[in-house]
Amino acid sequence: MQGGLDTAAAAMTKPGEIAYADLEPFRVNGGLPTGFMATGVFNNGKPMGVLAFELSSEQLNGLLGSRLGLGETGETILVGSDHLLHNDSAFTAENDVLTTRYETPQVDAALAGEIQPVTRVSSYRDTAMLAVAAPVAFEGHNWALVATIAEAEALMPLVSMRNSILAGSAVVLALAVIFGLIFSRSVT
Repeated sequence: MQGGLDTAAAAMTKPGEIAYADLEPFRVNGGLPTGFMATGVFNNGKPMGVLAFELSSEQLNGLLGSRLGLGETGETILVGSDHLLHNDSAFTAENDVLTTRYETPQVDAALAGEIQPVTRVSSYRDTAMLAVAAPVAFEGHNWALVATIAEAEALMPLVSMRNSILAGSAVVLALAVIFGLIFSRSVT
């Protein structure tokens, strides 16, 4: 065993305890960032072994990779207490897991167990984004689950509605002027 698996296997000391070791490179898995969750297996209070579950960054990518409802530019990312991404962004060519930093006041608040309102973020993907972060905590570990989408895409329905209202208002105003002119000529 090595690293995270050793840490998770330490759960064998007491029945019913669960230990979690956060993502870190795992040599046996080709250096792929991997986390472990483990609990001891006991028989009449005597330790018999350890039941361990491997959680690779690829599995996290599968869980968080769905962009349903997030449009063309939206995504969800899991940020660790070290401000490093714990899943890979679909919008970058390189692997972002444990290499790309994501630091915003929303992430800091989520890591402290708080939620802040949706805010404009410009430090990610070199474009104006709207982002919100929610706290996620498990077995003494804290993360921020961030949902983000390009500001232009998020506001597109509002811009479209504004343009429709302005066009409709212009048509109504034009008709009012035309009918006003026709009515005023018939009176004189």
